[in-house]
Amino acid sequence: MPLKYFIKRHNLYSTPIGGVGLNLLAGRGSVGLNVNKSVLTDTAELMEDVIRVLSINCFINQSVTDRISFYANYNRRWYSDDNQADSVQGSVRYKINFGNPTVSLGYRVVYLDFKKQKRHGYFDPDDFWSNQLFLTIYYENPKVYVYLEPFIGHQTFRRYGLWSYDKAYGGTGTLGIKLNENLNFEMSIEGGNYAAGTTSGWKYYQTGFLLKYVF
Repeated sequence: MPLKYFIKRHNLYSTPIGGVGLNLLAGRGSVGLNVNKSVLTDTAELMEDVIRVLSINCFINQSVTDRISFYANYNRRWYSDDNQADSVQGSVRYKINFGNPTVSLGYRVVYLDFKKQKRHGYFDPDDFWSNQLFLTIYYENPKVYVYLEPFIGHQTFRRYGLWSYDKAYGGTGTLGIKLNENLNFEMSIEGGNYAAGTTSGWKYYQTGFLLKYVF
């Protein structure tokens, strides 16, 4: 094994990762601050480069009325390849149905900007903007619960000096099975062409499984 490759593999698996957060009840909602350190591992190129990311995220989530709520967050990231990024997101949601299922309609705007385009395999645009309409549906019974959030909109950004304009679409879904009062099994799926939804900026889909125990 070449020494350079061995050192990179050692750095990948020996880099401490994790996060800590503080969430507080405030007004008719919550505010929070989270700090996280991670390594980009979405593609083979990113694993080869062993790019570490330190992220600080702050948010506010408030209900204005029984039907109207808003969410806003700011995220700052520092990359080990001498890059930095700022992102801001805001959304407003209107609850259409209070019953079961609960149905809400919302609007979301996202801004993302990187200091440099490093060509290291991750999505690093200038002046990324996306406006989206989304729908949320939550249904629950004694055995299962389901959450769906499809969205549609547009996205525009500049990268390597070229502008891109495109529609944006995708969504997330979760199916949870209640095994007992404390233990749930969840299956989730997410996908779309939303460029900022994945590290590499391509069309994507991903699935996951989670076993959740509540004390």
